[in-house]
Order: sequence, then structure tokens, then C-alpha cells
Amino acid sequence: MRMLFLAIPFLMMLSCANNSEKNEMKGQSTDSENVPDMHNSKTSLDWAGRYTGVLPCADCDGIETIIYLSEDNSYAKRQTNVGKGADPIEESGEYTWSEDGGSITLGADNQKYKVGENVLIALDQSGKEITGDIAEKYRLSKAFADSKIENITWELTEIDGVKVTDGDTDSKAYFILNSSEGRVSGNLGCNNFFGTYALESGMRISFGQMGVTMIACPGMSAEQRLNEIFGVTDNYTVQNGILSLNKARMAPLAVFKAVDK
Repeated sequence: MRMLFLAIPFLMMLSCANNSEKNEMKGQSTDSENVPDMHNSKTSLDWAGRYTGVLPCADCDGIETIIYLSEDNSYAKRQTNVGKGADPIEESGEYTWSEDGGSITLGADNQKYKVGENVLIALDQSGKEITGDIAEKYRLSKAFADSKIENITWELTEIDGVKVTDGDTDSKAYFILNSSEGRVSGNLGCNNFFGTYALESGMRISFGQMGVTMIACPGMSAEQRLNEIFGVTDNYTVQNGILSLNKARMAPLAVFKAVDK
């Protein structure tokens, strides 16, 4: 009988210990479920920088858009209606992050953007992604930088494998990529031009639709061709002060040399 009495308190102590352990584990489980997911766009992506693209427009050819996001939650935006000849609309202010750290809202116009890896995706008024065939048109790509080609004056030397001579254009054609604004400007040989550009990894480049002055000059075939080349170029090579604009793996469409201007 004495052994039985000793066993009962021991079993009661063991039961209490097990219950205590279960309660502790349950508490730990509950605590872990309440911890927010820290792996989101805000904390995991390198999102600060410049984003460019052409967003859809109801009554124009598109809206050239440049957005700068700074780490201090400030932003600057520049938009130009393509094909209307209107002055750019610029704004700046502060943006706020969503609670889940996946999207931002620009303070001035309340426009929401989903933040992805090297991309901003414009959302609809309810904060949802636009789907379907037009979804890709609502993406702004993060601009990469390349000091080998930006902020340098590039003078045209060759088009479609043919050397450019002084008589081919009214003046020397050239262009400059302005890294601080994400804009390209220059001269096609007679007319001045301007627009936007974006660099991507893998030495890829794209140009937005160009604005061009309308001066009539003799021998404008080379100028017209150069304007076409900017529209189809998707990559570049640069070496020893020589820049080639290319499409896919084709032969260089246009070749330029770096000059002091």
C-alpha cells in the first residue's frame, strides 16, 4: 500500500509537468503565428532608384513616365503625354508603404504601385493589378546605370555598315544620355530630338518615342533612318570609346564615337 501511495503523487507531478510543457509550447506557437512576415518588397528588394516606361493613355499615344524613389520615402515624378506637344507634368512628395510592404501610394495623386524586383506596376483605383493582354503596359522598369555610355556625347560615324560623311547630314549627328533625368537628347543631323531611355541588365537599352523638331533640310534620308534605329534598338556594345546600337544579334545598326562637346 505504501508503494501505491508513493506512486500517486509521482504521477500527479508528471501530469502537471506535461500540462505545463504543452501550455508553454502552445504559447510559443501562438506567438509565432502573430509575428508578421518580414520578407516583403520593402525589406527584401533593392527598390530605391529610377523607374521609366510608357503608360497607357485614353487620348494620346502614351504617357512617358519617370519615377524616382528615395530611401527616405520621398519621390519625384515626371510625365509627358506623347503626341500632344504638351509640357511635362512634374510632381514630388512622399510615398507610403502598404501594411504588407508590397506596394506604395504616391502622396500627391494617390496612385498605387506594386513594388516588384526591378519593376513598379501601376494598380487600378481599388489597388489591384490590371490583368489581361494590356497588363504589361502598366509596368515601369527600374533603370540601370552605366557610366561607360551615360553623360557622354556620342557622335554618329556609321549607319547600317556605311560610313557617314559630312555631306550625308546637315550637321554632325550626336546624342547624350542624361542619367540624372533618364532622358536622351541630341541632333539627328538637322533636327533636334529628345525622349526617354532605360538601361537594363545585360547591356540592354530601350528608347521611348522621340520628340523631333520639324525643320526641312536637304538629304534627310540618313536622319530619318537614324530616328528609326532609335526605335528598334534593344542592346548596345561599348569599347574604347566606340558605341554600337544593335537589335538582337544583328550587325550594328549605328556606330558612334565619344567626343568632347
